Amino acid sequence: MAAETKAILRCAIYTRKSSEEGLEQSFNSLDAQREACHAYILSQRHEGWRHVDRRYDDGGYSGGSMERPGLTRLLQDIDAGRIDTIVVYKVDHPGQDCCLQTPGHVDGRDDPARLRSPRPKIDCQSKGS
Repeated sequence: MAAETKAILRCAIYTRKSSEEGLEQSFNSLDAQREACHAYILSQRHEGWRHVDRRYDDGGYSGGSMERPGLTRLLQDIDAGRIDTIVVYKVDHPGQDCCLQTPGHVDGRDDPARLRSPRPKIDCQSKGS
């Protein structure tokens, strides 16, 4: 009997740090977040997870605002159907981070994008998935 083929989930890593402090370092907080998220994606490869090789970073931007270039690019790619899953390192203040306004929905959109995080491990699945 043939093994079941898992659907490919295109995973985007979104990183953010509200202050610019330390971002000038060769390895900074955004790099550490990205590295941890990439390892998480690799650990789920057997489930069909694949890393989208595009950076969605917002260093020095508050989570209380949607005016973030990395988030804007991410939302555009979700709207274009290029992203299935968003992986963030840690969800500290879900109410503060605008892209988490409704669990499982990015920016209140009713789309197929899912939010996942290794710290704490979360999986917010949108309706219809």
